[in-house]
Amino acid sequence: MEPEYIRGQTVTEAGDVFALGAIAAFAATARPAGPGASVRPPAADRRPEPEPGSPLPAATVTPHLPAALALSGIGVLVLVAVLIAVLLPGQAADRATPSTIESTATLTAFPEKPASVAFSPDGKTLAMAGDDGKVRLWDVDGRRTRTFLTQRSKSSTSGPQITAVEFSPNGKLLAASTRYDGIGLWDVAKHRLVVTITSAPFYGTFDSVAFSPDSRLLATGGLNGVRLWNADSGKNHGRQFAVLDDELNARQVAFSPYGKTLATAGHRNDKYGHTDGEEAQLWNVAKRTARERFDLCEDGLAVAFSPSGKSLATSCDDDIAPVQLWQAPSGRSETSLGETTTGKVGVTYSPRGATLAVFGGEVVQLWDATEHDLQAQLVGNTSNVSDLEFSPDGRLVATATFDGAVRLWKAPPP
Repeated sequence: MEPEYIRGQTVTEAGDVFALGAIAAFAATARPAGPGASVRPPAADRRPEPEPGSPLPAATVTPHLPAALALSGIGVLVLVAVLIAVLLPGQAADRATPSTIESTATLTAFPEKPASVAFSPDGKTLAMAGDDGKVRLWDVDGRRTRTFLTQRSKSSTSGPQITAVEFSPNGKLLAASTRYDGIGLWDVAKHRLVVTITSAPFYGTFDSVAFSPDSRLLATGGLNGVRLWNADSGKNHGRQFAVLDDELNARQVAFSPYGKTLATAGHRNDKYGHTDGEEAQLWNVAKRTARERFDLCEDGLAVAFSPSGKSLATSCDDDIAPVQLWQAPSGRSETSLGETTTGKVGVTYSPRGATLAVFGGEVVQLWDATEHDLQAQLVGNTSNVSDLEFSPDGRLVATATFDGAVRLWKAPPP
């Protein structure tokens, strides 16, 4: 009998190995395995105890099993080893197989492809935006659109191409960046455009935006370089606060959880307009200086801090190791994740901290950020994923795909 059964615990395949080994041991020795185990012979074989003072009977040996069935001690060990080798790897394979998760809701009412999604800090609203110049605010619980925020374009009658949307941590503002028409800062409660940040007199695009944790600064990345803007209300609202690097084509910017560090991923161009190496940088926000720089593989795409701020994930266009993990304080490489999704790869940490989402192809991969194992895959998209966001509590995942769909998924528990 398995020890787990005796103790009232769940019996697993390992218990089966124990039971089979016990059977093998009994076959070899005619004795049960296990501490304190004994065999009481049948009643016919039991002899009465001798009377005191009487001579002891001659000792006899009665085998309970034919000798041909007995196995040697070495044979028993070999049998048990074979059983373990056969059964236990199957358990490990089962644990290593990632689960598949299908979406719980799908939105397809987009005339143009959605480029970005963002949850409000309370998780009740999902902002979605794309090439038609409109930001849709969606009621997550009611599964309906609350309202539209329409960006105006000076260069197009169909509306500006929105590249990214982001809520401020205090929930008061929504930033909507466009390719060539600046960034709109919206009052979320009043659904009103407060101020527009423009690239003039600099020519370029805004491809990524990020609010500081205290909601006072807005970081932007694009052909304009890396810049900080005043996001706090007042006379300087929307004005440029600092230029960190005006030569870096930053594809993504991200603040650390405490706001002291800004991470960027992108590349520089040489005097002939050719890409001069991909890089990620960690910036000291207070001093406005780069404190760490590390090289990325070709076509650096994304960067994300873990919720603790101790780890940094970066992605690039590389078939061997597109996702790399770094020690955020020092910029030292920790490891890389192999066999990740195809396509232009993005990375996002769950607020719970235990999961790293890797996306870009049709399938989203959820990795254990500590053990670096693939835990689950979000399946059912019919086009490549352009953006992904976790809800603030980490229970939901929203994805936007290039075929005009936004889907919601239930994230597995950490």
